[in-house]
Amino acid sequence: MSRHPYRRLWGYFLRYRGALGAGLGFLVAGRLLLTWAPEHLKRGLSRLGQGGSEAVREGMQQAYLFLGVTVVGCVCVWAMRRLIVGASRRVERDLKRDVFEHLERLPIAWFDRMRTGDLISRLTSDVEAVRFSLGPGLMYVMSTIVTFPTALALMARVSLQLMLVTLIPLLGILVFVKKLSPAVFVRTRGVQDRTGDLSARAQESFAGARVVRAYATEQGEVEAFRAANRSLLTETRG
Repeated sequence: MSRHPYRRLWGYFLRYRGALGAGLGFLVAGRLLLTWAPEHLKRGLSRLGQGGSEAVREGMQQAYLFLGVTVVGCVCVWAMRRLIVGASRRVERDLKRDVFEHLERLPIAWFDRMRTGDLISRLTSDVEAVRFSLGPGLMYVMSTIVTFPTALALMARVSLQLMLVTLIPLLGILVFVKKLSPAVFVRTRGVQDRTGDLSARAQESFAGARVVRAYATEQGEVEAFRAANRSLLTETRG
């Protein structure tokens, strides 16, 4: 799994390639329509500003086109979210099922080396991170890929110089993100580890509730949980 994690995950994605493909199709259509819709509004306002009955009629036609394109674009975005998020939820379900079945088949000696909280964290938050990458993550990336060149083309029609000036800070952002990505990866691993610590602390306290009550160590358990919770918050905030 460690050598080819994405290849292993790819099989889960392929199970729902129909929904994902349709969702991406709706994404492209929706983003293109919503990016182009203001063009109709601009044309309508331009015609209305010229005065005359013919100009008003054409201006209203452009306004209706703007409204229609916007509504269709919003419907496409809604359908895209339903399909892609729904597929990501089903992948999450399959992953959790398969991970649990795999854990059930492992030898007892393996569980002696692992904390229950870490296993719970892997089965919940780690799998949810995969779901987020496939669902919202895929939507954000593809939305940017579709919207960015379309917006640049529309900007270039208005002013090529202004478009080039706009690209300058974007290039800086790309460099910044590339430099920051390794740190984000390390920080994310740290958050997952602290989440495991918190789950382990809670599980151990609940499992040993009788012992905790018998020796009146409730306050110590509360303080230990608070410390783990603060560590998670610190790791999350960076």
